[in-house]
Amino acid sequence: MSMRKCLTAALFGHFCSALSRNKPRPLKKVAIIGSGIAGLASAHALSSLLPDLEISIFDDRPNLDPLVGAGIQLNGGLKVLGDINPRVQKAVISAGLPLRRLRTRTRRGNKLKDEGNQGGTLETLLDLNLQEIVQNSGATELLQSDGKILWTSIMRGTLQKTLFDTLEKKMQRRVIFNKKLTNLGVELNQQVYCSFSDGSKVGPFDLVVGCDGIKSVVKEYVDNGCISDESARSKISKTGLYTGIRIRYAVQMKAAKMSPSTLPVTFSQYFGNGCYCLDGTYGGASKTVTKSVFAIFLDENYFGPFRRRKESQAVYEDADWSQDKAKATTRARHVMMHQLQDANLSENDLLATVQRADQFFELGVYAHNPFCRWSKEVSGSDGAFVVLCGDAAHALPPFLGQGSNQAIQDAYSLAKRLRSYNEAVAERDVSVVSLAKYLDEYESARWMPNFQIFWKASLLGYLETGGYNGFYSSFRNIFFRTMSAIGVAQRVLLSAAAPKT
Repeated sequence: MSMRKCLTAALFGHFCSALSRNKPRPLKKVAIIGSGIAGLASAHALSSLLPDLEISIFDDRPNLDPLVGAGIQLNGGLKVLGDINPRVQKAVISAGLPLRRLRTRTRRGNKLKDEGNQGGTLETLLDLNLQEIVQNSGATELLQSDGKILWTSIMRGTLQKTLFDTLEKKMQRRVIFNKKLTNLGVELNQQVYCSFSDGSKVGPFDLVVGCDGIKSVVKEYVDNGCISDESARSKISKTGLYTGIRIRYAVQMKAAKMSPSTLPVTFSQYFGNGCYCLDGTYGGASKTVTKSVFAIFLDENYFGPFRRRKESQAVYEDADWSQDKAKATTRARHVMMHQLQDANLSENDLLATVQRADQFFELGVYAHNPFCRWSKEVSGSDGAFVVLCGDAAHALPPFLGQGSNQAIQDAYSLAKRLRSYNEAVAERDVSVVSLAKYLDEYESARWMPNFQIFWKASLLGYLETGGYNGFYSSFRNIFFRTMSAIGVAQRVLLSAAAPKT
């Protein structure tokens, strides 16, 4: 749809809405666009708090593949899953591995290694015992009844499968794949319908929840009042802002079977010259253990988010990847091994995982403008709205491990406000103005926690790389050593992990 058509449709819709405004009515039918973590968490939250709601979920992928994607850590999001449904929380804990320690190390002075030898003495900058930190801080919301902390490492695909499998059977049947949203339209009855690339049109819906990630077409509607034609859309989402940070992932699927010897888990971070790596172990498919190495570095064609060279292009997408991005090639392995060696990151555990990896990804880190709205009334409708959740609302740099946690908290926070709206309508509460009031409350409750994570994670992402060719590696090492010594690192971590719905 052209910009002129978008503007015409928006003006006509506002005119129709003004003429036909009715009294608020309860939500009965909701469409969720996207069946990733945000979409499935929204389905759980809405079905738990609004059991009479008719929910439909649409995803442009062909299926949910539990072997696709890298690993994540859950803490505050895991706690909120227990608020939504303790059975779901229990299933996720069972599928994941207990994470108990975070450690950051570097080579003292970052001296380059001689042939066959690692340069410099290995120095620990940060060593966090998560169990002790949570208990000593009094963050009881992150403790289970047995005193163990709610902190789990799990593969993204495994988490999605677990969330899907724990849906009621009738809800599972309402998750429809190969449905790429192309338009949100209003019929003569002033109700909202979703149009898809296969030519189908589904509806009507009272609310559309956009959980379609960094490349969100629903966000495009919220921002512009329409969804552009496929031919006019750039390969990179118009709504995403490239940060100039890139990540290479090496994933070793099914590295071992879950056993007492694999528990608990430590995440080790290594600072090198112009690059840093995270070595992690995660709960994978079918009760297996998956190992993963992430190499984070700066795009040489960018200075922060600003392009240095006109001919350079940003990497395609964020950690909300497409399934066709998973490729294990000899060249990808060679490139990553060479990068680690150049950065003085030739640690045995890193190299072993890269050598045995089944999948490789190379992706760009994208974010959203944090000052954009999260909801919009559908033009021409009788009070129907579109609202964003998860990465579609606030794509977060992954450097505090909070993307999935915040998506789950969004889902629960939104469901609570929608339940309050329906209750108010049923009680004929005179304070009810429109659904917009409750969507604004949702955005207000969730915006600040996400914004605080956004700027802290953005700062960490640039700082932890050490700059181009390790330009400020020494400053980075001093900074993290100091922040650990005075307790700031612990407070930042806990502040991000504590749920806020």
